[in-house]
Amino acid sequence: MPIADKIQKGITSPTYASRLAAESLALQNQYGPEKIFDLSVSNPVLEPPPEFVKELQTFVDARQSGTHRYMENAGYSANRVMVAEQLKRETGLNFSKDEVIMTCGSSGALNVVFRGLFNPGEELISFAPFYPEYAPYVENYGGICKIIPAGPDFAPDLKALETAVTPKTKAVIINSPNNPTGLICSQETLKGISDVLTRKGAEYQTTIYAISDDTYCRLVFDGVKCPRLLNYYANTIALTSYSGELSISGERIGYAVVHPDCQDGKDVFGALVYANRTLGFVNCPALMQNVIRRLPDTSMYLKDYQRKRNYLFGKLVGMGYKVVKPAGGFFMLVKSPLKDDAAFVSELKKHLILAVPGGEFQAPGYFRISFCVEDKTLEGAMNGFQKALASVK
Repeated sequence: MPIADKIQKGITSPTYASRLAAESLALQNQYGPEKIFDLSVSNPVLEPPPEFVKELQTFVDARQSGTHRYMENAGYSANRVMVAEQLKRETGLNFSKDEVIMTCGSSGALNVVFRGLFNPGEELISFAPFYPEYAPYVENYGGICKIIPAGPDFAPDLKALETAVTPKTKAVIINSPNNPTGLICSQETLKGISDVLTRKGAEYQTTIYAISDDTYCRLVFDGVKCPRLLNYYANTIALTSYSGELSISGERIGYAVVHPDCQDGKDVFGALVYANRTLGFVNCPALMQNVIRRLPDTSMYLKDYQRKRNYLFGKLVGMGYKVVKPAGGFFMLVKSPLKDDAAFVSELKKHLILAVPGGEFQAPGYFRISFCVEDKTLEGAMNGFQKALASVK
C-alpha cells in the first residue's frame, strides 16, 4: 500500500462531520442554501467584534518592519506575558511567560501536548461524551484513548476514573464547558479528579497529567462561573482558543499553559515548544498574535449566544423534546425521540435539518445541534423539528 495504513483507514472511513459537510453542500445545491438548516457545524457565523477589525486594520496599515517573520517557537514574548497576566487574574496562580506557548488554535495545542507527553502504548483517559478528535489526535503519537462511559447526568464519574487509571495512564483530559453537552464541571468534581490522580500517581509511582480543554471557558451563561482545573491540580496543562471568544476560528490562534507548580514543568514546557517546531507549526500566525495582544479583555458576543441558546431551548422543550440545557459553549444535546439517534438524525434530514448523532460523541440516544448560526437558520428549523417529532410518535 503506497500510504500509511492509519491514513488509508481514515480516508476510507471519513468522519461524520466531513460526510455532513458534503451532504450539506449537496442539499444546498438541490434546494437552495436558504432552505437548508445546518445545525451540525461548530463554525461561528458571527463576525469578529469591531475592536478586532479596528486593531487588525491599524496593524496592517502601520507596516512595521519584521512583523511577518518567524519569532520564538513559543510565540512572541509580549503575547505570552499578556496571557500569563490574564491567567493570574483569573486563577490567582503565579504564571509567567515561561509557562505559556502560543499555538495554532486549541487543536494545534492538543497535538503539541499529546506529542510532547505520550510514548507509544500510554493511555489518555477521556470522559464521555467528548470531542471525537481526541482519539485520532493522541493515536497520531502512539497513544491510546481510553473512554469512561457517560453517567446519567453526563458529569465525570470519579469511581469509574479510579478504576480506569493504570500504570499506563499518562493523562486524563477534561473539557469544561463540554462539547457536546455544554455542561460545566463543578469545583467538587475537579477536586475529586485531582484527588484520584494524586492518589493513583502515588500508588503507581508515576506522574499523571491532567489536560484541561478550556476552549469554551469564557463562553458561559447566566452569570455562572467556570471553575478551572488549574486551581485544583498542579500537574495540569490547560489549553484554549480565541476561535469562539472572538469568532475567528479560521485564524488558528490559541495557547497552552503549564501549571507553574507542575512536576518537571520546565521539561514539559520544553517538550511542548519542541513539538510545536517539529510538528511543523513552527509558531502560530504572527499577524494574529500581534492583533489579539491588543485585545486581551475583549469579550465576544456572549449575550447573543445566550439569547440563541434560550430561544432554541425554549422552542424545543415546548415541542416536547428533552434537552440538556448548556451552561456554556454553543452546542446543545437533545434526547432522540428514537432509540437509534442516527435514525432520527436521518428523519431530521428529510426536513432539511442537519444534526450530529450523539453516538459520534459517545452519547448514544442523543443528537447534537449547534446554535453558533444565524437567527434565521434557528427560526427556519423549528417547523422541521416539529414535523420530525410528529412523524416518529
